Amino acid sequence: MEAVKAFTGGQVMSEVEQSILHNREKHIRSTDNCVRAIEQADGLYTASAVSPFTRRLTWQYSLQHKMDQTYKSLADCLLCKWEEKKATAPTNSNGTRRLRPPPRLLVAIAGPPGSGKTTIANKVADIINSLPPKINNPKAIVISADGFHLPLATLRKLPNASEALARRGAPWTFDGHAAVSLVRKLKSNAHRHSVFAPTFDHAIKDPVADGLLIAADTDICILEGNYLLCDEPPWDEIATLVDEKWFVHVEPDLACKRVAFRHLAAGIETTMEEAVHRASSNDLVNGEFVVSKSRGRYNVMIESIESRS
Repeated sequence: MEAVKAFTGGQVMSEVEQSILHNREKHIRSTDNCVRAIEQADGLYTASAVSPFTRRLTWQYSLQHKMDQTYKSLADCLLCKWEEKKATAPTNSNGTRRLRPPPRLLVAIAGPPGSGKTTIANKVADIINSLPPKINNPKAIVISADGFHLPLATLRKLPNASEALARRGAPWTFDGHAAVSLVRKLKSNAHRHSVFAPTFDHAIKDPVADGLLIAADTDICILEGNYLLCDEPPWDEIATLVDEKWFVHVEPDLACKRVAFRHLAAGIETTMEEAVHRASSNDLVNGEFVVSKSRGRYNVMIESIESRS
């Protein structure tokens, strides 16, 4: 087998680290140090992790690799983090029995509208949940922050109702305090109590209270949403509560196109011209806010690029 060569800070990785990369099918062991280029059907993702010292371990997949290999790489990062979590769980003096289950692994994926957060989160969770049946394999779930949209009825009662409806999706049209409260519950109730989270029904264009059940034995919670890593209250608390912080960057023109098609498909707008106008006047504005307020608050950045296919 050809030796793996990866560099960090100008030094070759240790033999142990190289062995880990090989044994994980050349996936990246840790999200703290990695660069991945990923080709997929609807886009290309390049992920890079930035250390506190701005050093980067570079690992670039061939653009011909299938998208499944990419998501496996991201999932592998979380599996390694989960193994680290398990290792920290207290045991008896003889090490034969854990006194309590390990804490949950909480992951926050943030980024502008149209960056691909939902796709990444669901693909990674699917891979983890499809692992061969085995004792101690983790269970993962995806939780979307869309459930924290303020209901239309609430927006219509605001003094600036017209603006609120036109700007739906802006940070002030969400219940950020409820989002923070959920993350706290997920952290404190791990393996003790089930937790309910709201969901969003695109058919009625409104949130559904308690639409998602997070079972007590859920090990990995992947939260995805625009503002999860923002530095303004109340959203700023989330970064201090989660274990992994991923940010998905996308070029504005690409995001605008994706979101416009989404508005058409959901029936929010009836023509492409209207959909593009809504995306550029609202979603891109929100995206600029997300980028500026999330800067430096993540340990992995994923660049979303349109597929060349």
